[in-house]
Amino acid sequence: MTTLALRAWLVRLEVAARQRVYRGLVSRLLVPFWPRIDLSGSSVETLADEAVPIPPAVLAAAPEALREPVSRLAETPDRLACRRISGRTIDVEPRSGALFFDGKWATEGPVRELLPVRRTHPDLTRFLRLRPMLREPVVVLHGGGDTSLDAFFTDLLPRFFSLDALDLPRDLLVIVPVSMAMTDPFQDAINDGVFRPRPIELMQPRRVTRTETVYRVDRPLLRRDVYERLWQRISDVYSLDGSSAVRPVFLCEGGAERAARLFATWPQIADWLAHCDIEMIDPAALSLGKLVRRLWGAPLVMGPDTGEVSACVLGGPGLGRVIELSTGRRDPKRYLLASTLGCDYALLPPSPVDWPEDLIPAA
Repeated sequence: MTTLALRAWLVRLEVAARQRVYRGLVSRLLVPFWPRIDLSGSSVETLADEAVPIPPAVLAAAPEALREPVSRLAETPDRLACRRISGRTIDVEPRSGALFFDGKWATEGPVRELLPVRRTHPDLTRFLRLRPMLREPVVVLHGGGDTSLDAFFTDLLPRFFSLDALDLPRDLLVIVPVSMAMTDPFQDAINDGVFRPRPIELMQPRRVTRTETVYRVDRPLLRRDVYERLWQRISDVYSLDGSSAVRPVFLCEGGAERAARLFATWPQIADWLAHCDIEMIDPAALSLGKLVRRLWGAPLVMGPDTGEVSACVLGGPGLGRVIELSTGRRDPKRYLLASTLGCDYALLPPSPVDWPEDLIPAA
């Protein structure tokens, strides 16, 4: 195939890829054939790498239903780490945050994080008609695959506040893939100034970011000092001044209707919560500032084991207890998170019949 014919074929592909319905298909077709490159040791410099294993006391205190998934993590340390990747032409793809060296997809090796969030493949159609944005050295804040509330609270926020723990320059440009950048909690954080004074840039959907230096930061999950930085910042931004929520809360995305579907064997859940004076909150329906004020110092944060309880990171040092109601997922992330935040945790079956009486505050 001649160069002219190849260019014409790529232009046809690019035109087809402008249609959103075809873009994913075209990108998937390109994945097996796209040239790859391994990151060599000469282009990667490790600036920090602190590995901390899960404490034995946390492993031993895991709830019965989480004992097996927690024990599988015994040999996987939590990391506070940063690498500096250098190259003549590095392009950052806006959907996934993947790196491309001179057009070649960089293989960065397996993710070393404890319970990493789901990653996504890059949208290769961005490279069919390349329009890069030139930037100074950047740090990519999120992998782009998971844009849930759980990913915002347990991946993006700890990753951002670890930048200070790593003592990275304050003027280092932080870029965020468009998938996470367009979510409501991220937009609230931007507008409220949670990320100040660090510069934040939202990646453009149809353009790659081109630079010569990229910082990769591993997300720390079990570093309390990182969450203390978060608490200090949101306390300043939202003027909490030692105030605290007085009512226990039940977090369920979708509100009472979804809670009724999740716990079909317990149709009276809304009545029970009202009887116990536990406020049901849809965290996706509140602004970040309102959610912070509902959770700061709350005596109890409760919810299904579908990720909403991860918002407990906004509870501050006065957070009381975290309880998840099991729907069968057996995800140990919230247990490890609660242990790091210094509050009690319980995973209960989705019915109050056999619950210990002292777990729920009296109405």
